[in-house]
Amino acid sequence: MHQPVKRTVRDHAGRTERRHRGRGRGARAGPRFQVDHRRSGHNRVARRGCRRERRDVVDGLIARQRIYGTLDTLDNLKKGGRIGGAQALLGSMLSIKPLVDLSSGAVEEAGRTRTRKKAFAWLRDAVVRSGEIENLRVIHGEAPDIDDFLAMLADEVDLSTVQIGSIGPVIGTHGGPRVVGVAFHVKP
Repeated sequence: MHQPVKRTVRDHAGRTERRHRGRGRGARAGPRFQVDHRRSGHNRVARRGCRRERRDVVDGLIARQRIYGTLDTLDNLKKGGRIGGAQALLGSMLSIKPLVDLSSGAVEEAGRTRTRKKAFAWLRDAVVRSGEIENLRVIHGEAPDIDDFLAMLADEVDLSTVQIGSIGPVIGTHGGPRVVGVAFHVKP
């Protein structure tokens, strides 16, 4: 029976690569790098520390993150099965604009308004209520009245620091056209 021959190759960064020659059992499909502990043991500890620090930073940002939005109609919520047909019909007749809070990672109802202007005022008030904020982003699903919302927001926030972007297809599918939202971090 043919035994594969093992050989160790060191690259320019001091890593070792173990290769199996031959096609017998145990031959690896590709190279396997192993860190030479004598040279970079300290590096591994430093990288592990960096991962912890990055995780702590990300966890801190998640805890300070706030995301609020308003939908124009209830049609897409009905199509997605989040609400029933009777509730969607009644909401459409009364021109209900649902307000949602995504800050916890789950979609939660934050309230309802009867007009789009009141929904925009609620979003603006949510930003103002939060106190000092950073990284403010206004996101929308091709809303033609986004300039009206930005004008309302301009009274409270410096618009030169606000990033404006569009909502992607996944949220757009569930929220529908003309969805508008704000995302920001509360300052520590």
